[in-house]
Amino acid sequence: MRRLLSAKLHTPPSGGGTADPELARIQHGPSGVVERCMVGRMVPGIRLDPHSQHYGIPRRKSMTRKSMGRATTAGLSIAAVAGLGFAATPLAFAQDGATTAPAAPAACEAGTQTDFDATKDVDFTLHKKLKNDGGTVDNNGKKLDSEDGLGEALEGVTFSVQRVEAVDYAGDMNKAQQEAARLTEEYKKNEDAAALGTLGAAVDMVTGADGVVSQKFKPGLYLVTESNTPEGVTPSKPFLVNLPLTDQTNRACWNYDVHVYPKNFKVEKPELNKTVKDVTAPGSNSENNHYTYEVSSKFKAAANGWAKFQLIDPLSDKLTYVGDEAGDKADKVTLNGTELVKDTDYEIIKAEKDGLTWVTIGLTKAGLEKMGTAEGEVVWTINVEAKDTEGLTDIYNIASNIAVPKVPEGTPPTDPNYPPDPENPNTPDPKNPFDPKNPPETPDPKKPTPPGEPTPSVDTYYNKLVFTKVGTPRGETEEQKLPGAKFEVYECDADMQPTGEWAGKPVGVDNKKVFESDANGVVTIDGLLVNDFRNNSTFVNGTDGDLWKDKSFYCLKEIEAPEGFELLPAQVKFQVLKNGNVIFNGGEEKLPTADLTLKNQPKNNGFNLPLTGGAGIAPLVVVGGLLIAGSGAYVAAASRRKKQA
Repeated sequence: MRRLLSAKLHTPPSGGGTADPELARIQHGPSGVVERCMVGRMVPGIRLDPHSQHYGIPRRKSMTRKSMGRATTAGLSIAAVAGLGFAATPLAFAQDGATTAPAAPAACEAGTQTDFDATKDVDFTLHKKLKNDGGTVDNNGKKLDSEDGLGEALEGVTFSVQRVEAVDYAGDMNKAQQEAARLTEEYKKNEDAAALGTLGAAVDMVTGADGVVSQKFKPGLYLVTESNTPEGVTPSKPFLVNLPLTDQTNRACWNYDVHVYPKNFKVEKPELNKTVKDVTAPGSNSENNHYTYEVSSKFKAAANGWAKFQLIDPLSDKLTYVGDEAGDKADKVTLNGTELVKDTDYEIIKAEKDGLTWVTIGLTKAGLEKMGTAEGEVVWTINVEAKDTEGLTDIYNIASNIAVPKVPEGTPPTDPNYPPDPENPNTPDPKNPFDPKNPPETPDPKKPTPPGEPTPSVDTYYNKLVFTKVGTPRGETEEQKLPGAKFEVYECDADMQPTGEWAGKPVGVDNKKVFESDANGVVTIDGLLVNDFRNNSTFVNGTDGDLWKDKSFYCLKEIEAPEGFELLPAQVKFQVLKNGNVIFNGGEEKLPTADLTLKNQPKNNGFNLPLTGGAGIAPLVVVGGLLIAGSGAYVAAASRRKKQA
């Protein structure tokens, strides 16, 4: 007995657009095997639903499950998920009126099968490769015959695989497939895992020496995330995969041996350096408190150019940034020795956070284009001024570099710092980990850690000198503390000759150049650049040879003595040191306290010089006058007695 089944098919027209309904008649023989298909005018019948539980044809009592499966797997293709290729093929029928039986589907190859089995494990294999060129690889979930051109294998890459719980093929399989497609579209909008709902526990897969790792999974929709990547390599983008997939080389079969090839791009780290020239700032918070940092980034070649290039410096709360001002203290940025133009080739972005001043130099689109694809060097000279310091102060500084190469055309970027708008590369994506206008929290403001690749750190140290002015006034036997003594400080060498950037000019501290002993005779000069560590080195040339400690000194000059005391005839040499100590007036290394003393001598060492008309000879004059008067009276009296006799 032959049965004739009428069904309404929705097959896409050859030119695309909306499907046209056609009449399909599927005739089964006595054994239930399809003998012929006919296409004609539409009559009431059955609509073949490609999402039905039976892969396309609703079950009727007049058909066996076996006949339905054979009739539909020859023509239907189940959509693959998450970028591995969606394919839909209409059911194929003979021409109108024909009675030719359709060709039987090819036999399924190893690793594939005709029936969807929700209880059978799927072999899922990841092939991790490093590929930097702009080529792409078509991936339909099958193992490639050759991996030539994919790049080198990456060992030790960890992938975390999580099941999307909303997709359950153990129940209504067609409904699960539709949900998988819907969730995939939702995820693709913002690439936010929250759109997928509840995720199962992560299963980690770690690639071996050949860059390959395999694991078995139950049918379902899975989110695959690269959770650990070798240093110097960008991670691949998270992706969704539906297991199993329709075999795209034989769409009558299900592929239970799925292979994917996520790519990585190697990031050649720039060679970074940070230097400081602080010898120009011997005194903090004064006219001679200006110094500079220099950040250099020797970047490697980038085959596709650059998407973003930023240099970041979180400046200490002990520094004032002045580089964004016009004039001699303006910052300078060079590319391969040629100065770039502010606001054209780069922009300065400044923000305050946790007491720090975050300064970012971000190259604009024009500046990035000047970088080109070859290797080169960007150098940034930063201008700062040391604020008022108290005691031993370490001004720590570190910078960083965010350098993001362009990805090849058609390749989705994976670096979270990749700019969403190529026209404005310094405007971050809301999910970007670093926004130069809103810097991150800093757990330790004294030692911040800026994002990106860090430079070496540099340090500048300031210290203080404290001593007491003493002397013994004339006529006294005990030493006293002397107020009112005034001093200036100069940079000098071991022979007390003027030296340094401010040679012959007094060093200012806290907006003062004259330092006076207080009522207790104490003089405090707080905020002097240390003598034994300058330009971030103990060596004068930065690496070896002469030591700063042997070359750099301060000389203290008394410019006004206390009342009743002599000026010091010579300057007093001293040093302030990185360890917090001082060496004062040829003494031993000690902490800077009021116990250090500097003695003045009383005027003329306490002896009063004679002065004409002064009280010093007046008694002699009086006595002499009395003697003369007395002798005159004696002579007169003796003369009278002689005459009387």
